[in-house]
Amino acid sequence: MIQNSTTPCWRRIGHEGDKSCPNLADFIHCRTCPVFTEAGLRLFDRDPPEGYQEEWTQTLAQEGRQSLEGTQCAAVFRMGAEHLGLPPRCIRGVFSPRPVRPVPHRNAAIFQGMTVLQGEVVPCISVRALLGVTDLPETGPRQGFPRFILVEPDRVQASDRLPEPYAFAVDEALGLSRFLPSAVQPAPATVLRSPATYTRGIVLLGQERVSLLDEDLFFTALRRAMS
Repeated sequence: MIQNSTTPCWRRIGHEGDKSCPNLADFIHCRTCPVFTEAGLRLFDRDPPEGYQEEWTQTLAQEGRQSLEGTQCAAVFRMGAEHLGLPPRCIRGVFSPRPVRPVPHRNAAIFQGMTVLQGEVVPCISVRALLGVTDLPETGPRQGFPRFILVEPDRVQASDRLPEPYAFAVDEALGLSRFLPSAVQPAPATVLRSPATYTRGIVLLGQERVSLLDEDLFFTALRRAMS
């Protein structure tokens, strides 16, 4: 047992003290000693000060509200050297790669063919070719896992047209990221057929610059690829 002293035994005769404790021969270090474990459990079992729980409940609840209020969200994926983002409402699912069946007499460079996702036959578009995305140089092992993303416009852009799902391949699906609208920078002026052509802005997420795709322009381009 811990001796009656203001200084605990591990600081007097244990690993942090003069190491004269006879139990060190068996336990090597104080953190594996049952006396140290018992003292830790008593620390966690002690009653909190008055008002402690209420104070932290209010603090954490306020931080949670502040961290989400006014933020936007993007589903981020990597394609070659580009990190791109779409509104999560457009994403129907992320899947492992599927076989794509080409359609005769169609431009296979952009409209690659048809594939089956969630039991539904959907067109597969090469967004890489559509946006003119450049490949990463081969400097080592492949990073991430290729995925198929199934997307669908959130709203009908023409009164006589139903929402149409599309699939496209990406090199890596990176999940959801939140950011403040004030963090979005204007997309740079660039040549035709580049990611910036379909981008509403650029945002820095971690160490990566993510091009936020304009939903209307992106799906308009997908429909044109089918025509």
